[in-house]
Amino acid sequence: MSRELPSGPGALRVVGLVLVLLAASVPGAVPTWAQDLARCGDGPVASDCQLPPWPEDAMRDAPSPFGSIGAGAWVTDAAGDVAANGLDILAVGVAPASIEEAAQIRQADGLLTKGKVRKAVRNGPAALVRIVLDRPVDAIEDGHAGVHVATDIDGARTNNAPAGVARPDGPFAGMQDVYSLTYATTTQKSQLLDSNLARTWYKGKRPFAASWAAPAVLDMLVPEAAIGEGLKVITYVSGPDGGYDTVALGPAAIPVAGRVRLNPICVEASISDEPFTVRRLVEKRQTLKDITAPASWQGGASVPLDEASRAAVEGWFSGADEDGDGRVLVPSTVSLFEDGLIVRQRPDVELALDPGAVQLALRLGLTRRGYGVIRTISLETTGDVAVDAYLERAIDALLRATPAFRSTRKAGLLYGEGTGMCVTRLIGTAAPATGAAEGPSEPGEAAANA
Repeated sequence: MSRELPSGPGALRVVGLVLVLLAASVPGAVPTWAQDLARCGDGPVASDCQLPPWPEDAMRDAPSPFGSIGAGAWVTDAAGDVAANGLDILAVGVAPASIEEAAQIRQADGLLTKGKVRKAVRNGPAALVRIVLDRPVDAIEDGHAGVHVATDIDGARTNNAPAGVARPDGPFAGMQDVYSLTYATTTQKSQLLDSNLARTWYKGKRPFAASWAAPAVLDMLVPEAAIGEGLKVITYVSGPDGGYDTVALGPAAIPVAGRVRLNPICVEASISDEPFTVRRLVEKRQTLKDITAPASWQGGASVPLDEASRAAVEGWFSGADEDGDGRVLVPSTVSLFEDGLIVRQRPDVELALDPGAVQLALRLGLTRRGYGVIRTISLETTGDVAVDAYLERAIDALLRATPAFRSTRKAGLLYGEGTGMCVTRLIGTAAPATGAAEGPSEPGEAAANA
């Protein structure tokens, strides 16, 4: 039987909504997949929906300095979700742009560019990201501010910025490429800076441009290829009354490939520095059993259960939960990338049902200290095609929501409101796990892991 864990005050706050860059090189074109989708509602986006387009007043009252834009997506962010001196993001729009008068745009007053202006603004397709703030950036009282568009051009998770125990919020976690506008009160000047977080801050050389469509409306023009598989819009103001505001899809990055996919309602993870026994581990082509790792990672997510999959998943679950403890263990193979080395383990993924959601959780041994990322989680089939299809999507959602992390000698929460607050039935505080496991009471330590 499973432990009953105290339920928390709710799931991880969804810090924003999803943005979608409609993959159309011709302004006004709408991809086939999006033509018949229902419009996404407010709150957490489950899957398979179309975001609303830019509102007419946004186009009319603040026309873009970069000219006409194509079909795009527009989302609003909750007002007042930042500290007193923070820059509050009110809305974000993403759209393809087609630059036709590059020479004229380059001469416009107020244009900011990074790199050579002829490369930053040139005729042809580009991507436009509009950020609507609660006030002009030069209205901050002290210190400096930044407006950032973070993405991941190469789509590889092994070179992205990690989450850390010391910084559980990690606004840039899971991202690699950042296009920034910075403002300093000491100089009263703004500049554009490019970063590759796999190397360092503000040392990139990619050209891009930005301009204010209105005092508090910033348009960033970046190369079409710059929009990778994930994207976040982030503001930052230094000082005790500053901090971050982030627009993303809950804890996950914004999917910008065209379709709003299944996404977690909440996600959490923690690291324990207590020894943890891994029953089966493959490292450097050697298969080892009952290996004691110096630390462990445990995490999970609550993922929406869509109506199309509900009957199949609930029917399978009732039959698979033979002992009636509310949990089902599904064997899996997990691939970890730790400090440049690929390590494979055989944990169980634990599942539990909530009204309208499925909880997933697992626990892994960390064989070395340092940088790590979960690359793949492959579940064994359940024998039900509909159930397998849903679980594959749910695992993909968990992977996309889990950034890389650093395993140091300090254990603790990586992200989430608190361990056990999101995946209440499956994950408790990270308990020491030494020697042989005493049955499947901890995620990832069922007998099938052998």
